Amino acid sequence: MVALHEKTFANSLRAILAFSAFLLIGPRSGNAQQDAEPPDGQQRREAAKMEHMAEAMASMAETCDTMMQQEMAGYPWKIAAIAVLVLLAAISLALFVVLEILWIRLFYFRITQIKNESRLPPP
Repeated sequence: MVALHEKTFANSLRAILAFSAFLLIGPRSGNAQQDAEPPDGQQRREAAKMEHMAEAMASMAETCDTMMQQEMAGYPWKIAAIAVLVLLAAISLALFVVLEILWIRLFYFRITQIKNESRLPPP
């Protein structure tokens, strides 16, 4: 009776090992190439999507290139405008300095004139 129990246990163990190996390895189809490549319709859809993305990227690149060329065409005008503004600011600063010096000289003469008039004896 012990021998019968050992044979049943060995057979059960073999069945469990075979089933677990089947689960680990997974079922294999007869045509390995069919598993590796998607169906023809799916390939066409994927190729069409890739073509559409390539066209969209090319269009975006052309748009960016056009915008950059337009920006670069206006670049010298921007530099010239900034240079003119800086020149005008420098000239106005220089004129303010000259005006301040003239005001200082004017007030100096007025103050000295008032001082001289106050020193004169009354007539």
